[in-house]
Amino acid sequence: MSVIVRLPTSLAERIDGVKRIELPVNSAYAALETLSARFPALTKLLWSAPGEPNPVMLVFHANRRLSLADFCRALPANAELDIVPAIEAG
Repeated sequence: MSVIVRLPTSLAERIDGVKRIELPVNSAYAALETLSARFPALTKLLWSAPGEPNPVMLVFHANRRLSLADFCRALPANAELDIVPAIEAG
C-alpha cells in the first residue's frame, strides 16, 4: 500500500523541488514520520514536538482537512494527501 503526498512550493523548495512523493505507508501520521526521516529539512516544519504534528501544517485527504483523530486512521490504497502551511491555505 502507498500514499501519495503533494507539497506546495514553499515546502518542496526545501527538498530540491520535490512536490509529489509516493510513500509506502497507510496513514497520514506514518506519512509525516516517513517524510521527516527521508527529508530531515521538513522535520521542524511538520512537527511541533516529537510525535505531535504541527498544527499550522494542514493535511487534506479528498479535499477534507484531517483532524488529529484522523491522522492514525488507515487511508485507502493510493490515497493522496496534500500538506499545506496554514498561511498558504487562505
